Amino acid sequence: MEIAVPEWDGWRIPLSGTWQLLKSSKEGVWVELIPVAAEKRFDFKVHKGGDGFSGAADGTKKGPDVAMPSVTNGRFPQKTRGKVNRAERNPCC
Repeated sequence: MEIAVPEWDGWRIPLSGTWQLLKSSKEGVWVELIPVAAEKRFDFKVHKGGDGFSGAADGTKKGPDVAMPSVTNGRFPQKTRGKVNRAERNPCC
């Protein structure tokens, strides 16, 4: 599931509480989110082991809030980083 976030220039953010898929594995299996700037969305790359496993514990869904994905490759625009809570997105409800 993903949502478009107007506050982040309309980027579509995939939602997950964690991007770690398999913690019991010796090396751990996790998902890297790769920004596709031309389409304002993310592709996925699955990894087994590696440095990104611990960071993959942080998802993009934090209770009622949406958190910007952690992107370490520097391709995600700086101006769109941040967090949006439900009240900011829809103050009337």
